[in-house]
Amino acid sequence: MDAQYPIRAATPADEPAIAELTRQAYASWVAEMGFAPMPVNADHGRFIRADLAWVATDGDGSLAAVIEMEPDGDDWTVFSVAVSPSLQGKGLGPAMLDFAERVGAERGHPDIKLYTNQRMARNIDLYRHLGYAVTGKRPSPRRPGDVIVDMAKPIGVERLKT
Repeated sequence: MDAQYPIRAATPADEPAIAELTRQAYASWVAEMGFAPMPVNADHGRFIRADLAWVATDGDGSLAAVIEMEPDGDDWTVFSVAVSPSLQGKGLGPAMLDFAERVGAERGHPDIKLYTNQRMARNIDLYRHLGYAVTGKRPSPRRPGDVIVDMAKPIGVERLKT
């Protein structure tokens, strides 16, 4: 990420700002789908305490974006990527995913995975554009009738070379 939005590990002091940024970032999906996606009500402190949350900050130190990750067996999984609404469309989401891919590769994970609601077609298109492939679809365990789309991208040894 360029110097305009440096990325750093999230700290416990960031938790309220992460929760608010996530709420704001997903607000359009709440309006469109009629419910809050899982990251809106997540325990962000869990990711922070496990050193699995990173934030991008703007010039005044306020949060511009956040990414929360989870190891999943051998794989590295994106739980949430959220960008401040005023900065959406400026490349911060892809930059945060690129950062997560580098961290996952450095930690020895062969793949990065993510999942999203099938109704979030714009996000699915973005992830495909960034090299993620759909690996499956499954019923949502939390919302009957909804479908979760699983996606993945190889990051292992090849990613470390870039």
